[in-house]
Amino acid sequence: LGAAIVLLLAAVAIFVATFQWNWLRGPVGGYASATLQRQVVIHGDLTAHVWSWTPSATGRDVTVSQPAWAGKGQMATLPSLTLGLDLKALLHGKFVLSLVDAERPTFALLRDRTGRDNWTFGPPGAGPSPLRLPPIRHFTISNGHMSLADARRRLSFAGEVSSNEQITGFGRGDFTLTGRGTLNNTAFLAQILGGPLINVDPDKPYPFQTDIRSSATHIVAQGIIPRPFDLAVFQATGRVTGDDLADLYDLTGVAAPNSPPYDVTAHLSRNGDTADLTGIHGRFGSTDVAGHLTVR
Repeated sequence: LGAAIVLLLAAVAIFVATFQWNWLRGPVGGYASATLQRQVVIHGDLTAHVWSWTPSATGRDVTVSQPAWAGKGQMATLPSLTLGLDLKALLHGKFVLSLVDAERPTFALLRDRTGRDNWTFGPPGAGPSPLRLPPIRHFTISNGHMSLADARRRLSFAGEVSSNEQITGFGRGDFTLTGRGTLNNTAFLAQILGGPLINVDPDKPYPFQTDIRSSATHIVAQGIIPRPFDLAVFQATGRVTGDDLADLYDLTGVAAPNSPPYDVTAHLSRNGDTADLTGIHGRFGSTDVAGHLTVR
């Protein structure tokens, strides 16, 4: 029995010493491709650190292709992507990522005139749904770039995204997305700020604030996501000002009538595909407005 145990331990040691993680690049890419319904390829080395309660794997030069309807090209390119798993949380039945670290990622988002978009994953014909990611305790993005070409909303956008605890000065460690684009041939600026994505507690609300300007239209809001990374549910309080309420359609997708210049505040609660605007208060021209609006 002792000899058998020694031989088994020796075999394990030899296997660990000679195992090459690059042997798994194909199977890992195939699994990811089947899950996302588009080709995922790890072109560079695949390395892993498994002897830990938070094992992690790093893929170099990772690409995610566009869906078939969008033609050739890449939806995402990631020179380096590291994913870590919290085994202690898994033992308690919770799937939690201990680490997501993306270096210099590039994302190209598309939507055509029929409404097909490349950020909805799943089998063909699946309807759009809010983004739901598993809880992530430590999320860093270094020097990321994002572009959006939306033919349906006549919207284009290019911006920079980052979430890095090593940033100094204003916004140190916070999530930031800033950029500019065009909406109906009118230039606009957008900025989204979020709390630090370091040591995120999946059971504590995540704060954010937005500032969007397009010609005379100005939207400012601040709110929370009750469960970080689950965008199906959030609350926000904001103020919208502009010359014509109908101009908000291309930005929000909600049809509104033409109006004189307006200044409105409200509290927004989203739960799945339903949005409630409560505490509406403001003015349209010289007319006072107040009320409650539900949008599906």
